Amino acid sequence: MAAETFGHEPVLGIIGGRALWTDCARCHTTTTHYDEAYRPSRWTRPVPWPCTTAIVLGLVQRPTTDQPAP
Repeated sequence: MAAETFGHEPVLGIIGGRALWTDCARCHTTTTHYDEAYRPSRWTRPVPWPCTTAIVLGLVQRPTTDQPAP
């Protein structure tokens, strides 16, 4: 049985026709900036894959550290 992704899937970040990185299709942060006339402008910032939610949902393997526990 496949795990429910809730939209958390890897997508390629493309600039100038070249795939440069992998982002989460669902996660992004919206940034609001106000210009001199106090007009809001908004844009989104990508979140690298795997996002925290994908790790918690078990869509990807949890990262491991090579260092022993203290």
